[in-house]
Amino acid sequence: MNPVNQANRTKAFYKFLLFFVITIGIMITAIFFSYRVPLKHNDQLMDEKKRRDKEADVVKNFQAILKKTGDMIDVLPYSRTDSIALMNKNIDDNVGALYKLTDSLSAGEFYLTVISNLIRLHDAKKAIMEKNNSDKDIATLTEEKNRQKEAYNNLFREFQLHMQTVHNKKISN
Repeated sequence: MNPVNQANRTKAFYKFLLFFVITIGIMITAIFFSYRVPLKHNDQLMDEKKRRDKEADVVKNFQAILKKTGDMIDVLPYSRTDSIALMNKNIDDNVGALYKLTDSLSAGEFYLTVISNLIRLHDAKKAIMEKNNSDKDIATLTEEKNRQKEAYNNLFREFQLHMQTVHNKKISN
């Protein structure tokens, strides 16, 4: 004995089955994208973190070379005359290394300004040493050296603040 409305029941069952399959398909698609999209975003964030870590390492290297060069410039007038040429060569080599490091830094202009002031400080120190006999020239160059040293110290403080900011960003990521 078959029901009278078996055709309607079969049609309703197929409609239900169609909507059920569509609903399951939508749910599976949503689950797939909810896992896949965060994985892509996670990969992007990991790449960004690696880039920031690399930049932080370069900045630390920059800071170490900058400190070493600044210390060499500070002791330059007190060095023996036979070692001054070697110290000047080492200072110039360190400045070249600093220039190479600025290529891979995002705030390159800032670091170029620091290097420029370091070079001017070095030039002032050399000029002071060359004009050792003239009191007037020494006083003028000492003032210039002090201004450059103050500018160097200010930029070095800004550099350290920038380093702290980079470090804080690194920690927050």
